[in-house]
Amino acid sequence: MKINVKTSQSNYDIIIENGAFDALISNTEDLIRGKKIFAVTDDNVDRLYGEEFIRILSDYEIEKIVLPHGETTKSAHY
Repeated sequence: MKINVKTSQSNYDIIIENGAFDALISNTEDLIRGKKIFAVTDDNVDRLYGEEFIRILSDYEIEKIVLPHGETTKSAHY
């Protein structure tokens, strides 16, 4: 799922899908506009892929939030 967010300063996409990491590797230029990336992940995914994510996207300014794994953090109320 791709959600386009429009603000007064810019537009950007939020991508939510299974396999998004693999798509990022093969389609970086198609998926990312500009030089800033904001990523939200959980601690399990970050442990497995976090360093690789940073390495692959080393040309970008990355801000990452790592949430605890589990159902509790899958809520907008977290």
